[in-house]
Amino acid sequence: MSKVKLILSICLIVAIVLLTIFLVISVLRFKNLQEDYGNAMNNLTAYQLENSKLSDVNRVYKMTISELEYSQDTLFKAMDSIRKELKIKDKNLNQIQYIKYEVRVTDTLELVDTIFIKPSFYMDTTLSDKWHSTRIMMKYPSYIMVEPSLESDKYVVFSFKKETVKPPRKFFLFRWFQKKQKVVNVDVVETNPYVTNKAQRFMEVVK
Repeated sequence: MSKVKLILSICLIVAIVLLTIFLVISVLRFKNLQEDYGNAMNNLTAYQLENSKLSDVNRVYKMTISELEYSQDTLFKAMDSIRKELKIKDKNLNQIQYIKYEVRVTDTLELVDTIFIKPSFYMDTTLSDKWHSTRIMMKYPSYIMVEPSLESDKYVVFSFKKETVKPPRKFFLFRWFQKKQKVVNVDVVETNPYVTNKAQRFMEVVK
């Protein structure tokens, strides 16, 4: 009889352990599903805002590395390509930003004296390549208009990097035992060859 009780006790304990494990796994899966659902709704809102008239409203997309790699969106593909060019490890990647802007300036000049002889004279032409264009318009008697425009595609990549708190020792064995800290590294990639980054600064609020 005691053996039967012992077996029943063991079975009960095993059942309780298995049930506990099942409940823990279920709770973890539920939390993951909640997080995935939250990210999906966040990305849907971000996409809707991006394609609406609210051009001054931006929402950060939340994606895993796998989702970024397999995305069919042209812009996300370009962002993933920049990440690979910088050779940043997946575990160290923190954030990728994309900024596109256009600079357009219109200058006109109208002289008092006549510089074009024919009254019918009129010219409107544009000199351009992939990254910039310059529209030139001239007409009788002395009107000249120049309208240059330039596009910029800028990628800003945030990644983590470990480095020693104090200047690293020259001998590698000593460097192994130096205290290290995780710092945020920022890479700014400008794809327009006519644009040069003159200065940049990034600040993180520490709480």
